[in-house]
Amino acid sequence: MIFSLVWCTSVCLECCAEIIQPDSTMLALFRKKEIMAAHLYWRSLASKDRDDPDMTGRPALEHALRKARQGQVGVGEVERGFGYIDGFLVDRESVPA
Repeated sequence: MIFSLVWCTSVCLECCAEIIQPDSTMLALFRKKEIMAAHLYWRSLASKDRDDPDMTGRPALEHALRKARQGQVGVGEVERGFGYIDGFLVDRESVPA
């Protein structure tokens, strides 16, 4: 079972995707209706290296920010697709290690 969210820029045809393939831990949390715990668990799977090409545990916005850091898309394009990014950066820091 895979859930996905895909965002494509209107100008440069870059895609930023979020694909979640639930594992047994996540499914157990879903069964207990512990949705926030499942989300935090999924986020904990992300590499601490923000430029790691492995997008496991990373939402589409982080994928877009990675592409912006690499010069593949502009920050304005990211904000048009996702909204202002400064609030997201605060949320990312609050995720437990």
